[in-house]
Amino acid sequence: MLIKDIVKLVSTIDNKKLPDDIEKMLKRVIWSESKETYIEIGEMHLDHYLRSVSKKLNIEPSTEELIEKLQGMKFFIVRWSGDQTPPSSNRVDDPLTFFNVNYYGDDVIKDLAEVEVGEKYKVDEMMQDIEILRYE
Repeated sequence: MLIKDIVKLVSTIDNKKLPDDIEKMLKRVIWSESKETYIEIGEMHLDHYLRSVSKKLNIEPSTEELIEKLQGMKFFIVRWSGDQTPPSSNRVDDPLTFFNVNYYGDDVIKDLAEVEVGEKYKVDEMMQDIEILRYE
């Protein structure tokens, strides 16, 4: 649904005239990367507009979105030392489930999405030493 149609619908439901500043805003143009041209905001689909605004505001992806980028990847995680627990290891064939249950932080998840098969990633935390290997 186009932004202009949504605004008209809300105006009808609220039984109010569309404010002048909103009408002007609908006519403002914004660069469309997919169409490689400028397009009026009112002529944009809601989902495209929200993505565009999200990029301009530099909104960080959610942890869930970051974890989704790991789909299909496999990891072997070794925790060498930590609080008072002995060393442990995890074979991670389903990163969506594993990283949704075990919190490693957004920075680690972002970095893991870039790790190549056979490459090791070292997590340096204050109280623990963790190595993560990506494998096929």
